[in-house]
Amino acid sequence: MNYFTILIFIFLGGGIGAILRWLVSVFFIAHDHHFPWGTFVANVLSTAILGILAFGWPDKYNDNWLRWFLAVGLCGGFSTFSTFSLENFIYIKNHQWGWLFANITLNTLTCLAVLFIVYKSFKTT
Repeated sequence: MNYFTILIFIFLGGGIGAILRWLVSVFFIAHDHHFPWGTFVANVLSTAILGILAFGWPDKYNDNWLRWFLAVGLCGGFSTFSTFSLENFIYIKNHQWGWLFANITLNTLTCLAVLFIVYKSFKTT
């Protein structure tokens, strides 16, 4: 597969991931204005998808277009580290230490737990 084709699949996946990210944010903003649940859900879902690709995807398909589309494109557009950082900065600026601690802890520990669960589900030996 040539680089141009890979770039097209990454581009398409990233666009779809960004749209999904926006939809998740809009849904959660309409329901809760205190905690950034949209960022949390997007991070957990993209972590789960990436974990499945990292631990459950057969090595012989590593150069498959779908892997580039999902792992780099979709997960890259859907995950939200920059938004996560901005939200944490706003908590710091507003001296909301409890929300800051909750956001960092919940995102980090949940995403690590998701990766652990996905890893264990594919690596039974």
